[in-house]
Amino acid sequence: MIPLRPSSAAIWTKCAAMPRITAQVPDEPPSDPAREGTCAAWVAEMVITGAVPDAATLLNEPHPENGWVVDAAMAYHIQNYVDMLRSRGGTVDAERTVSLNEMIRGTPDAFGVATNDELYVDDLKYGYEIVESTTPQVTIYAGALFRLLQRKRVHIKRVHLGIYQPRAYHPAGVHRMRSLWP
Repeated sequence: MIPLRPSSAAIWTKCAAMPRITAQVPDEPPSDPAREGTCAAWVAEMVITGAVPDAATLLNEPHPENGWVVDAAMAYHIQNYVDMLRSRGGTVDAERTVSLNEMIRGTPDAFGVATNDELYVDDLKYGYEIVESTTPQVTIYAGALFRLLQRKRVHIKRVHLGIYQPRAYHPAGVHRMRSLWP
């Protein structure tokens, strides 16, 4: 069985052979944009989980694995992202592995249950290529989280899927969201 990652769902939902084909190809080293995005997600995780008080604390710090250094623009954008997540009230968590089923598993950038019993699943996209909230990746995360919360008997009235993309111009702004009824 080949595990499927939500981050590549835009491909494997259209081409069933993709997981088998890519499993035979050696991994390439991450590109600079990928390293930068990983660093941005790490800054957000550190702030969301309380490991650091704010994103500015990590200014000029390198990502522990890939060495990308946090600059002022990244600290600014990520602090705005975290502030938006926290403004909803309720709980906010980051980078926790969730499973839709035994084959599909991944880690959403951020999710939370707001004080109004609504589930928010937000994916941080730090690059410049536009990503919409209709991407299968965030939908899979939401499905996995909704099922997990149901098993824990947490009542969810509404599910919101968001993409936060602070550096790419989009007419709808940096945060795009769509809402679904469970």
